[in-house]
Formats: sequence, C-alpha cells, structure tokens
Amino acid sequence: MAIGSTQIKQICIAVWDLEKAERSWTHILGIQPEKLKTPLWKDVPSYTHGRADTFVEQDFLVYHLEGGVALEIFGPGNPDQPNPWREFLEKHGEGVCNIAFYVDDRAKAYADIHEVCEAKGPYHEGFYPGGSYTFVDTYKELGVELNIKRDEDNTALIARLKADPSSYTHLE
Repeated sequence: MAIGSTQIKQICIAVWDLEKAERSWTHILGIQPEKLKTPLWKDVPSYTHGRADTFVEQDFLVYHLEGGVALEIFGPGNPDQPNPWREFLEKHGEGVCNIAFYVDDRAKAYADIHEVCEAKGPYHEGFYPGGSYTFVDTYKELGVELNIKRDEDNTALIARLKADPSSYTHLE
C-alpha cells in the first residue's frame, strides 16, 4: 500500500524565532525567501481540531528550491491566536513540522497512513480555491507530520463555509 505519491512538494519547519531562521536559511541557501502572510480565513478557511481557526495573517517564509519543492518556515505566531505551528512547537520544539505530498485520492492516503500510524485523519484542514491541505499527526511513528494536499475546485465549499462556518465537515 502507498499514499499515492512519492514526490515531496513542500517541507515545513517550525521555529520560535522567524527572523533568526531567515538569516540562517538565507545564508545557507544563498537565496532570498518569499515573505508571506497566512491568508485571511474568509479567503482560505481552515479548521484545527474541528474548530474554525482564528489566527490572522501570520508571517512565514518560502524558499523556492529546485525541483519545485517549497521550504516553508513558520514562527509561533501570536500567542493569543492558536495555530498548528505553535501547537507543534509546544509539543515537539523546533524542527521539521510536516512534509507535503499531493495525492489524487485523499481517503486512500488516510487509510494507508492509518495502517502504520495511530492517526485516522487530519487535525488541521485548509481550503483554497484550487485545492486543499491537511495535517495528519504522524509524528509518533514517522518523526514528522504529513501534509496531504489535493488539487480540487473548492469555490462552492469556500462560499458555503463563509456563509456558515459551522457547516464544516472533515474531508474524506
């Protein structure tokens, strides 16, 4: 069995000091990062542990590496706005938070992950117009979480969630 992908698309690292990490990674890689902010909830709805996220415009960095791999660096964000990256830092300390793979069949990927990991599905899900991403806590078994991504049209779903955030249900 396999999740349906062996191509890493993104590696996410969580750090306590984003500025320090930027200086170090820029020096090591010799390239400048793209400086971004997490999108507003109305544009990219996300849920952690089944609840609509409240964090807003958290700073993060993206280094665009060869082969189309993105290296994302996230800091802890605002302590008054819980987020999955702060949760990872508090549980595990600094390090690789997740590795992302694009899959065609998300349900099959979750089933295959569950064969070797306790996690039955994601604890964090986000929806953008052209796709979705989900964080699955596989840390105990793999030493890192998995980020399962899928290209799909989420325009109608985002409109529904904007109108009624409580209409959310876990992805299958």
